Amino acid sequence: MKYALSFATILYILTSCVNTRSTIKPVPIVNNPAIENMVSMIDTRIDPNFIYEYEQTKFVPPEGKTLLIMGQTVERINEYADHFPDQPTPAGWAAYWGVNDFKGVRKSHKNETGSTQHHQMLVDRFPNTVLQSAMWMVGTW
Repeated sequence: MKYALSFATILYILTSCVNTRSTIKPVPIVNNPAIENMVSMIDTRIDPNFIYEYEQTKFVPPEGKTLLIMGQTVERINEYADHFPDQPTPAGWAAYWGVNDFKGVRKSHKNETGSTQHHQMLVDRFPNTVLQSAMWMVGTW
């Protein structure tokens, strides 16, 4: 299987994921002439030189299976590991980082809710797993 996301799909995902408490409102995609015009100019042909056969890569599950990725704070990850010590390690771990200040990536960062993010800890503690890194893009922590 090979996948490619169009610019319109990416734009939809980004505008749909905006925090609803934010003053930023998603741009309506349906019947928006400016967006339709912009999208019509995008070349959607896929250059075969930029597609790789990923089916046999390390973290792609067999057909019909999925990866279990747990997260998203250090506290919840520790809680999960404590509750399931005899179970196989999940295939991956999720964590956030703030695009406005890059905290929680290399060093531990506790935000004002009391939750801790720390990507490097996940890499060090679970070296043979996937890291699902999510960006916090709205305001500050």
